[in-house]
Amino acid sequence: MAAYQVSSSSSSFSSNEVFLSFHGKDVRTSFADYLYHDLIGTGIRTFRDDEELSKGKEIAPELLAAIHDPPKIQQKIIVFDDVDQDIQVKSLAGDREWFGIGSKIIIISRNKDILIAPKTYAIYEPEVMTPDDSLKLFSHYAFGRDQPLEDYLDLSKIIVNTTGGLPLALQIIGSSLFKKAKSVWTGMLKKLKKVAKNDVMKCLKISYDGLKYAKQQIFLDTAWISESSKLEMHDVLRDLGRDIVRQESIKKAGKRSRLWFQEEVLDVSDKQTGTSKREGLTIDFSSRSRIECSMNEGIAKMTELRLLLVDYAQSIGNFTNSFSELRWLSWRGCPNQYALTNFCPKKLTVLDLSNSKITAHWMAWNCIKMAVNLEVLSLSSCYQLSSTPDVSENRLLEVLIIKDSEKLVQLDTSVCYLRNVVTLAMNGCKRN
Repeated sequence: MAAYQVSSSSSSFSSNEVFLSFHGKDVRTSFADYLYHDLIGTGIRTFRDDEELSKGKEIAPELLAAIHDPPKIQQKIIVFDDVDQDIQVKSLAGDREWFGIGSKIIIISRNKDILIAPKTYAIYEPEVMTPDDSLKLFSHYAFGRDQPLEDYLDLSKIIVNTTGGLPLALQIIGSSLFKKAKSVWTGMLKKLKKVAKNDVMKCLKISYDGLKYAKQQIFLDTAWISESSKLEMHDVLRDLGRDIVRQESIKKAGKRSRLWFQEEVLDVSDKQTGTSKREGLTIDFSSRSRIECSMNEGIAKMTELRLLLVDYAQSIGNFTNSFSELRWLSWRGCPNQYALTNFCPKKLTVLDLSNSKITAHWMAWNCIKMAVNLEVLSLSSCYQLSSTPDVSENRLLEVLIIKDSEKLVQLDTSVCYLRNVVTLAMNGCKRN
């Protein structure tokens, strides 16, 4: 559940309020976002998470208190989107007596068992798309128009029928066939006919198999990184990508190219198994004492890492590994006193150092100069930063984010000579 910032005082509530909550995939740019703006437009006071909060965080006590405290005479509408655990609903809306007569609680979930409760008023199951609507959706992605080309009409109808009218499958398969020869279409149809209707994962896997190797790797990288960044990916696609990686070695996590489950990360690091093959690694440093001790040697031996998330790590060895293959590094909450030795990120394209304690005199800035391919640099909420670093060697930089760095007083002159910058975010830099 996401955290919220609202007052728990009952006196702060207006006569009409709505609480929006979500879990899993960030829905702030989908259903909940449209609902939020519509409610605001009608004058209803609406609460949802702060835009900067990460997805999947535990719900804050403030929201629990805010929901429990409103006077029972008030009518409430509470919306829970993408719920996958019944405890989430029980914690926030466990008893109708918490709310005034006429209040509505709307729960959206792919798990019907969560919705089957003694006090459930009604369950609404969206109907399967009609054949006409399915064909229209498929055509939009396959042809860029509402109807198929005449020569492809019969073939399109068969493909749409074979997918069982699943919207996501229609979108992905249609996109994969855009401007492709008929031979590719017939090949796709043969593969789809081997898959049971409504098996969306297998339908989507067929589209994945049709991608070239480079695009497959981009897809797997996005699935691996989607919950740890602002990249958006449908949760079904994310699960597909992660399952593909899991299939690389079902029993031995050490042989997989990317790891994100913490127990597997620790096990692989402790045993130092398959480290030379690792391409992506996510480490949760919330339990630092155990993890940091075990990760020092493990990470140092992962010479092929391209993607690394070590947010809030205070010590991960001396970086005797140069990490020359690294493309994406997220080290939010990086300490200022830590010195990177032998760090040579020549291929690095994305660097996220937001919420870090680094200063203008951070010893690692010289290493960052080596990142000649750097395109994105995030220094948001670096409260100790008084000046931006020298980015004269980072000539390909396109995105520079330094918002909410309250002590920032100047931009290094090198910023003025960057020719490729399309985004320079400085909002919240109060002293600038």
